[in-house]
Amino acid sequence: MATAPAHGSPTIIDSEADLLPLLDSVSNLPVDHPLLYLDLEGINLGRHGSISILSLHIASTKTTFLIDIHSLGRAAFATANNSGISMKSILESSIVPKVVFDIRNGSDALFSLFQIPVDGIKDLQLMELAHRKHRSYLSDL
Repeated sequence: MATAPAHGSPTIIDSEADLLPLLDSVSNLPVDHPLLYLDLEGINLGRHGSISILSLHIASTKTTFLIDIHSLGRAAFATANNSGISMKSILESSIVPKVVFDIRNGSDALFSLFQIPVDGIKDLQLMELAHRKHRSYLSDL
C-alpha cells in the first residue's frame, strides 16, 4: 500500500498496484534532458549482496518515490503499465536519461541479481571527477 506523502515526503511503493501510477508518470516524461534521479541501497550492494530500496526522484514534479525492492522482489522491475513500460525497461533505456551518483555497485547488483544492464546513465561522480581533472578537455560533458 502506497503511503500518502506529506508535503515533500517520499511515497513508498511496496505493491505492484502502487507501482503502476509511477510507471505511467515516468512514461510521459520528456527525454531531452535528465529528469530522473535514482539511488540504490542494499546490504552489501553488488553481485553478492542485495538491493533493498530504489529511490527515484522526478525533478519536473519534485516527487520522490522509495520502491521497496525487498518486498516486491522481481516484480519491482517486471511489473509493466498498459504501455509496456516497466522499471526494467526504464533502467535499460538508452533514450531515457537517468542521473546517479556512482552507479558501479548498483549496476553490478542490477545485472547480477535481476539481469538488468543499465543504460542512459549520467554518473555525477564520474562527471565531477572528469571536470575537476580535465576542465579544458571536457566542456561538452
